[in-house]
Amino acid sequence: MRCSRTIFHRFAVPKLPQSLALGRYGMSDIITTIVTSAVVASIVGPVVGEALRLRRERPLERLDALATAVALEGYALNCADKVADHVTAVDSGGHAGSALTKVPELPDIKVVSAFLKLRRAHIAHQLASLPQEVKQADQAADFWCEVVGDMDSARNEAVTQTASVGLRALQLAQNLRETFKLPPRKLVFGEYDVQETLKRHGSNAPQ
Repeated sequence: MRCSRTIFHRFAVPKLPQSLALGRYGMSDIITTIVTSAVVASIVGPVVGEALRLRRERPLERLDALATAVALEGYALNCADKVADHVTAVDSGGHAGSALTKVPELPDIKVVSAFLKLRRAHIAHQLASLPQEVKQADQAADFWCEVVGDMDSARNEAVTQTASVGLRALQLAQNLRETFKLPPRKLVFGEYDVQETLKRHGSNAPQ
């Protein structure tokens, strides 16, 4: 009998917690807790998932912004070079440099979905409008050549319009870098300052 008692005590069912044994938590309380936890999980789960998605996408968005900014800066540099070549051609009487007759063609600029988010839509608008602005600038230079037949005026207008759209592209690149918290970049090579060159010959330059 002593042996059987020992076995019975060894395999006896454990006692319930005192709180449950006293009936402090009834079945309705347990069900309420389960339902509440499910509701919270259904709300918090998607929020956490969205936060993780945004965190994963943020480096890609910054990379897109960086690539676009560098492309705009490259176009601005090309515009400044064309203007400087034209000035050299005029100063040398055509012995050096090259006269400017057309506004440089804008490279393909992508407007990705990250540029359309809240507080960034103005950048997407400016980027999407830039190709039309470049085309209008080129048409303004063509008018003097094709309609008026004044080649000197056409070249002067081409210089003004090239400097203006180049400066516009450079400003857009700076806006992208500021909005997406990218490192700033100044296009200054020795004494050659791209921004100052464009300002000096743009539509707002002093006559």
